[in-house]
Amino acid sequence: MDRYGGVARGAGADALADGVLRALAHAVARRGRSREAAFALLAADALMTGAVDRHLAADDPEARMRALVERLAAGGRPGER
Repeated sequence: MDRYGGVARGAGADALADGVLRALAHAVARRGRSREAAFALLAADALMTGAVDRHLAADDPEARMRALVERLAAGGRPGER
């Protein structure tokens, strides 16, 4: 996950969301039936799972989840909130 998302172990939800965006960008940059793109998609999936897990454990998980999904759907750049 560090390779594609640039996220350190134990990172918080926002850092994981940034990693999802970076990993997806990496995958899109390598379109086609590329093993590299597939690994980047797997990393994005794992990072998203981690972000969701952390949001569900936070105060007001419903609002945090909504914000996460809206941010990812908007396709913001890593670091944008």
